Amino acid sequence: MAYYGSDQIKLVLVGGWQLQPYCHELSEEGVEAVMEETNPLGSSWREYTPVGLRQHGITLGGLYDASSGGPSAALSTRLGSTHVVCYGVEGNDIGDDFLGFNAVEGAFNRTMGRGVLHRFTAALRGSGRFDEGKILKAYGHSTGSTGTSSASAVDNGSSTPAGGVAYFHISSINMDGATSFTAWVRHSSNGTVWADLTTFTGITSSVATYAAERIVTASATVVERHLTAAWAYNSTVANSSRTAEFFVGYARGSTAAT
Repeated sequence: MAYYGSDQIKLVLVGGWQLQPYCHELSEEGVEAVMEETNPLGSSWREYTPVGLRQHGITLGGLYDASSGGPSAALSTRLGSTHVVCYGVEGNDIGDDFLGFNAVEGAFNRTMGRGVLHRFTAALRGSGRFDEGKILKAYGHSTGSTGTSSASAVDNGSSTPAGGVAYFHISSINMDGATSFTAWVRHSSNGTVWADLTTFTGITSSVATYAAERIVTASATVVERHLTAAWAYNSTVANSSRTAEFFVGYARGSTAAT
């Protein structure tokens, strides 16, 4: 058996913001079938019929923090906005499971009281399907100069049909003379010869950037056995001080909760 505790929650990404250091609670609403009450007049018991829809979401809670990377900056002025959300329950290492989805921010609340620290809660309602995937690039700083860098590959044991979904979050970057930064997902049948699977939108500024993307791979695509994250700075001049703080994950079609 494998058990997990709060010390494994190292990843709570919302639109590029890493909110894990500020969160004390993360409550899943779970994937729920939407029901309609269908019992007629005269019934003694309620009856329900599924309408063919599913819903899900999470609620975050913790200490209120007004710093530039905290929950207030990430959420307090974005009610009704759609965020790309990724969080993990096993850790923040390559190959660990993560969960991801698009979410509409439904509420952001502050709670104040006598003799206690201010707190916040935020409700993020899923919009579209909910995915379960593998971390391909652990969230954190990675350096680069010129050319392509790659993370360790994740071996699924076999290829899978039905495409999948790629996730990308970036919190900060130092371009230091490069004209752009690009990350992508690659796949391979043998772990040696690689082909691009998904390419994320390039970053073109060193200004503190919080951004995220969720990109769907066509359902007819066969995703090969091995997956890896790759990234590159577009520059003809080598510079070892270039660094980006980002995350890449991928949910195969057969493991996405649809």
